[in-house]
Amino acid sequence: MPFILGVHRAPVALPAMRNPQGTWQFYKPADVRRMGFRNTAKRFAEINDKLSGDPLEERIDYRLKLSNQVFGDGKFLVLSGAGGTYICAACIPTAEAERLVIDQTLYWQEVDSEQDAWFRTGILNSNALTQAILPFNPEGDFGPRHIHTLPYQLMPAYDPANNLMRSISEAAEKVAAVASSLVAKDNYVNDAFKSLSHRRRRLREQLIKNADYQELDQLCAVLLGIDSAKE
Repeated sequence: MPFILGVHRAPVALPAMRNPQGTWQFYKPADVRRMGFRNTAKRFAEINDKLSGDPLEERIDYRLKLSNQVFGDGKFLVLSGAGGTYICAACIPTAEAERLVIDQTLYWQEVDSEQDAWFRTGILNSNALTQAILPFNPEGDFGPRHIHTLPYQLMPAYDPANNLMRSISEAAEKVAAVASSLVAKDNYVNDAFKSLSHRRRRLREQLIKNADYQELDQLCAVLLGIDSAKE
């Protein structure tokens, strides 16, 4: 969801877990069985029997996408989607990500400061950045498709000495509070069984009417040097 990760996160069973140091360990069905999870081990074994090539415990770490999810203490994660016209991003402290597994359809960055995290979250959710990348975004049958790394190529690094960047960070945190309030009041947006794309669009439509979001968008437009009034 724009600005907020939300509480509706799908539970997942994996033949892997983080050790006390935060790095991932991967287990074969026999290993899982020895841990006492017999039914889970049986299910993993059944999946492996139906797979051709690499087993499940190796596939889930394709290109080290799981192994790389090792988060430092006292830092912050910025997560964003890779598809659609409008970028959707949120941030959380790494302390809240101990049991988080990031899907391959999301991009994530780890940053040292909360101010940097809000700065990135604010720019990624802004209409200003959407307009900046639109000329480079490939068109599908139903409009722009995958955003990929375009936003990160255009987004400058956070400089705490830069007044404009600090203002964007502060404004983004304010908008996140507004977004949380809107979600709490809207049963449709807060319903995990409804279409995620529809819920995102509905929340965004409410946010763009909000004065705090409009202020954030104007600040981002100044930073990026574009006209954010375009739709």
